[in-house]
Amino acid sequence: MRVPLKTDPKKIALAAMGAAISLIFVLISFWVQKMTLSLNVIAACGMMLPLIKKYYRESIIAYAVVVLIGALLTNIHILPFALVTGAYTIAAIIFHEKKVKAYVFFPIIIIYSSLVFYILYALTKLLIIDFSKTNIANLSTTFIYIIFNIIFIIVFIIYHFSIIYTYKFISSRLNTANSN
Repeated sequence: MRVPLKTDPKKIALAAMGAAISLIFVLISFWVQKMTLSLNVIAACGMMLPLIKKYYRESIIAYAVVVLIGALLTNIHILPFALVTGAYTIAAIIFHEKKVKAYVFFPIIIIYSSLVFYILYALTKLLIIDFSKTNIANLSTTFIYIIFNIIFIIVFIIYHFSIIYTYKFISSRLNTANSN
C-alpha cells in the first residue's frame, strides 16, 4: 500500500540543494581557516534557496541537517554557521517576510548578537583576539569585552541588512529566471 507524501518532493529537493551548498561551504571553511567567516556567510546563501519559495519548514530541516552533519565532521567549528549564518539567516528572512516591525526586531538582534558573542568569545574561544599587538592590552578585560561586544553588535546589524539585501537580490533573479 502506497502512503501519500505530505511534503511536495520539489520542496524537499530545493531544501536538499540548499543544504548541500551550505554544507560544502561550511566544510571548506573548516579546512581553509583564513576564510572561515567569508565561507560561512556564503553558506548562508544555501539556506536562502528554500526561503525564496517560502518553504520555511523545509529550510529549518535543511539547517538542522547541515548542523548535524557539520558537527559530525567539524566538531565545534560548526558554531559560527549554527549560531550566525544559518539560524540567524532563516530567522531574519522569516521576520522580513512576515513584516515584523523594526522596533520589535532590533532588540532581538541586539540580545541575540550579545549571546552569540558571549558563546563564541567567552565560552568556546572560537573568536580569538591577540591583544599583545595592540595598545589596548593594558585595559581591563571587562572593558575590552564590552567594546568588542558593541563592535560585534554593529557588525551583526550590518550583516542583517546585507542578508536581507542578498535575499531580495537572489529572489528577484530567480523569479526573473523562472518567468522566462
